[in-house]
Amino acid sequence: MYKFEVVDLTTNKSFEFDAESTLILGRGDPFGIQDRTVSRKQVQLEALRDGRCFAERLSENPSLLGTKLLPLKHKVEVSHKDIISLLPGKFPFQINFPHHFLEGSQEDTQPLSNKVEPPVISDTESPHDEAESHSSDQEDIDYTIESGHPDGLSFSEESSYLGEVSDATI
Repeated sequence: MYKFEVVDLTTNKSFEFDAESTLILGRGDPFGIQDRTVSRKQVQLEALRDGRCFAERLSENPSLLGTKLLPLKHKVEVSHKDIISLLPGKFPFQINFPHHFLEGSQEDTQPLSNKVEPPVISDTESPHDEAESHSSDQEDIDYTIESGHPDGLSFSEESSYLGEVSDATI
């Protein structure tokens, strides 16, 4: 069975999980995160036998794939060397795929994903409908890590969503 690896970039510890299994990232063991703003079940990683891996945010707390907000309770495909931060600018984890699935790529390749789909805006929406379009349970904030900001964050008003994957395609 092939092993996927998750590296806690804060502590440099690595954790393996098998294809056809899941791994929950969150507060407590085995990651040792004590920050109470992180849920015990923050993000679930699911590895498939065909070499694909999906991330799903299980908590209301914002978690990022790269600099994009993971949608709540929707699976998003991740790629080799992608970074998931449990909170913006905090608790980064790198996802490493088994060498078997890297088809001719090298160990030090750049992340392949952040496959981002632009938001769909219907022709009937007007600028006055904007408040309603932001009332869903998904946020449309693009987080950017900046060293000059006290929290290391800045927020863009531009919409940015990660593409969603339905259970039917998994």
